[in-house]
Amino acid sequence: MVLALATTFVSFKSATKSDAEVLVVLNTASWCPTCQANAERVENDVLELYSDNESFKLIINDLSNEESKKASKNMLEEAGLADFAKKNKSTGYLHFINAENLELLSSISVSEDTEKITAAFSEALEVAKE
Repeated sequence: MVLALATTFVSFKSATKSDAEVLVVLNTASWCPTCQANAERVENDVLELYSDNESFKLIINDLSNEESKKASKNMLEEAGLADFAKKNKSTGYLHFINAENLELLSSISVSEDTEKITAAFSEALEVAKE
């Protein structure tokens, strides 16, 4: 399910970093039980809601293996988040980052219920707009 999630939502929003107000980094891995248990629900019930929202840009940080780490590193570097990713390697988390100043707004586990994750998206956007 990790690869399906990554393939489906790498193009979550084709907005450039400057177009998005919030960068959403999803740390995931094929070996992560939390990721596997929640991937389908998060993809269908949460990420689908925001797939057309230009305020967000999703970046998949796939930590499954060396190849996926390299691919993720390129996307993270383009967004200016390479240092952030080095310090935040826990899988099964969504990290909400202000696109303007690259400050962490919040983080939430994908194991949280759908309502809490959806609220985290809304709260991150509100804070980024302040």
